[in-house]
Amino acid sequence: MNRNLSDTLNDPQQGVYFIGTTPPRAGTDDEKMAEIAEKLLGRLSSIEYDGVVVYDIQDESSRIDQPRPFPFMETRDPR
Repeated sequence: MNRNLSDTLNDPQQGVYFIGTTPPRAGTDDEKMAEIAEKLLGRLSSIEYDGVVVYDIQDESSRIDQPRPFPFMETRDPR
């Protein structure tokens, strides 16, 4: 039975499964982007999921006083 996401979210008996991913690093060329996208789609084709979340990674060093545990690396636009 196919259900839409709205029905799934409104059913307390139904679990929701989202996949999270980050965009490739800034400087990744379009050819490599296509390769990365194909790899992700291949992985997703073998599992059931309700949605994909592509994180928007931002440098938030100005918001905290403590140093980052690793250097910030810009990513491509998540759209």
